[in-house]
Amino acid sequence: MEKMPGNPENGVEISREVFEGLEFIRQSGATNMLDRPVVLELAREWGFDATADWIEEVGSRTFAELIFSGPIVIDGAPDQGIEDQGVDPDEYE
Repeated sequence: MEKMPGNPENGVEISREVFEGLEFIRQSGATNMLDRPVVLELAREWGFDATADWIEEVGSRTFAELIFSGPIVIDGAPDQGIEDQGVDPDEYE
């Protein structure tokens, strides 16, 4: 899934692991990437669980934004949790 030209701020942040699953499915040509249910089904069937989980979590709108705006691939997961934001998780126990 190549990044479309334009402002990178318009892309959707995804982890490298999610990107790799989506890119594998795209390059396979097994489905139209706009067919979210089939992309989800293929991700599960082919063992791209992180990709399938992401598709389920974000819903149709974010998935469509990813397809039309392109990905911003980051190492690790986006919004990795309060530990990464300088908040002590023990404070909330």
